[in-house]
Amino acid sequence: MPTSWLPPDVHIPPPTVGALILAAGASSRLGRPKQLLRTASGETLLHRTVRVAQEGGCASVLVITGALDAELRAAAVDLSPAFIHNENWAAGMGSTIKAGLAELLSGPQPPTAVLILTTDQPAITAAFIQDILRLNQSEKPLAIATTYADTRGIPALFSHNLFPQLAQLPDEQGAKPLLKSLAGQVRELPFPAAALDLDTPEQVAAWEGGFEVR
Repeated sequence: MPTSWLPPDVHIPPPTVGALILAAGASSRLGRPKQLLRTASGETLLHRTVRVAQEGGCASVLVITGALDAELRAAAVDLSPAFIHNENWAAGMGSTIKAGLAELLSGPQPPTAVLILTTDQPAITAAFIQDILRLNQSEKPLAIATTYADTRGIPALFSHNLFPQLAQLPDEQGAKPLLKSLAGQVRELPFPAAALDLDTPEQVAAWEGGFEVR
């Protein structure tokens, strides 16, 4: 909607984006906590994800823990993100998303959009997060998804119009089916390096033998 009718001294605040960092999993396929894997510089992946979200411009950053709690809080204490523990984490990713969303919306300044991230995409950069937030501010799409390896996934941004759908996700289901159901209503941003995932020892070994992306 055009805003030219507003008086020139009226300030329209930019959209506020809250980051949900899903860190509740037990990393059962890997056999050790992927959130605490370290980059070549010694930074844990959880710390890196929080830092990237903050440097990317997210107004708030919330880490949702599960299988581990105290260890993850200690890993990013210097960055001072918010933390909550999802006691129902074993039910699935949907449970963790819903717990994080409810926490963000209970605050005094609820976000106008949420950006969902995980800790196991070490190629994601603050510059790419900035691209997502700039696109959100300029076009205000219903959702923004990262595309890689012929898929549409995270990091993914969901506008406030989709908060009811996120709040009703099945416990065992992440947000990818919701993105799929929106069809042409999702704005896509390509980032091929996001395909680098760290679920297995082989994937971790290949990553550790590669290069670090700031």
